[in-house]
Amino acid sequence: MNRRFSRVLALVLLVAATGASAKDLYVDSANGNDSVSYANNSASSPWRTLGRAVWGSTNPSAPNGNEAARAGDVVRVLGGTHTAPASNERYVPAFNPANSGTASSPIVFQAVGRVELRTSGGNGAVMGMYRRNYIEWRGHFFIDESYAPPHADTGPIVLWETNGSLVDGCEVQARPIPYHDNHNAVRFEYARNSTVRNCLLNNIVGPNGELHHNSAGVMLYYSNGITIEHNEITNCGAGVFPKGGDNYNITIRYNRVRSCLKGLRNSYSAPSNGQNVMYQNIVENGTGSDNMGIQIAEHSNNWTIANNTLVNVANGIYFGPTNIFNNVQVANNIIVSANTAVNGWESNGTRMPGPGRNVYHDASHWAWSGREYHSLSSWLGAATLDEGSQVVNPGFVNLSGRDYRLTASSPARTVGIDILDLNRNGSTTDTIPAGAYVTGNEVIGRSTSASTAPVPNPPASLTVD
Repeated sequence: MNRRFSRVLALVLLVAATGASAKDLYVDSANGNDSVSYANNSASSPWRTLGRAVWGSTNPSAPNGNEAARAGDVVRVLGGTHTAPASNERYVPAFNPANSGTASSPIVFQAVGRVELRTSGGNGAVMGMYRRNYIEWRGHFFIDESYAPPHADTGPIVLWETNGSLVDGCEVQARPIPYHDNHNAVRFEYARNSTVRNCLLNNIVGPNGELHHNSAGVMLYYSNGITIEHNEITNCGAGVFPKGGDNYNITIRYNRVRSCLKGLRNSYSAPSNGQNVMYQNIVENGTGSDNMGIQIAEHSNNWTIANNTLVNVANGIYFGPTNIFNNVQVANNIIVSANTAVNGWESNGTRMPGPGRNVYHDASHWAWSGREYHSLSSWLGAATLDEGSQVVNPGFVNLSGRDYRLTASSPARTVGIDILDLNRNGSTTDTIPAGAYVTGNEVIGRSTSASTAPVPNPPASLTVD
């Protein structure tokens, strides 16, 4: 076995291949040889380029499925840099697999160390999958847009017309582009039952570094059954933005979003299909005078937004512009140091969605449907559904140190009602803490164990009052 490979493999927990015909494949940019056949590829006879494993050839325009990674295979890619011709398409990644996996035997591309992906000869998406199913990209695949110029209306990582696929552990360092046209780090479009987790997404901005919500860390169109979890997203127009095409069954949880214009934003979710949840996220230190922790925007349907912690944002939860929302629940959130704790000034909804039980601190301003309120009592008397909410110091373990777990004596521990059964005891009416930390042991943000640690399934069904 190549000694360099064996030393690295000894340090990394690797994914086991499944299926009788599946095998481990190896890529080593320093010592590999692309003339090695699929049958003869091994740790001691690796390929030189990632493209050889992905396409089954060294030419993406002439893929060979018989020589490419197949269902059940695990492609172990030793740290290094790999370059492919740009697709010059917004939906086809340069490294687009020739084959699909299956539900029981996905194709896994596993980075062993830091693997940088670059493109040449144009622009376009870099990594992910287009019209391929059950593909998994795991580990530290790194993309710097300085070496992978982006295409308009997409991202360097795309999950496009795919089912059952996963991106876990990636890193994107974006760069300013001369337009606001949906500059994303990760883009879901026409995707089903797929996940992005444990990724670091940074600097998704527009011209001259300007922030606009269309410059999003993760954006979704026409997708369902999508989970976005355990990511860290910084310096973006929006951290996560399910934007259009009536997305449904979307789960956004355990993410940490910092220094963005809008932390989490949603719009145009399906009016009569599925249920969407946004829970146990942290949004902090918003950028821009009108920044928002969470924005419930136009045509937001069937969303439950619960147990999030929002710190140092201009607007905690923002409803609008002039949206008509249906079957929306808001509960158990902690909002600290917001100029306007809840801002529905532009909303034409008759009242704020409940059931309430939110915690506000260092906040004395609320707005709804063209009216302002400067005390909690006046706010609660304005026909809202924010009953049970309190203005109280939540008692974080270390606010200045950005540790938003609750102390043992925190008054926020008995404010929430567990509408999502986040403590997994089978009840949706028991008392739980407000904010992102329900047990205090949650990993919120990126985790090196996120690719292997089991996580609970999102709620299968909800009753909305």
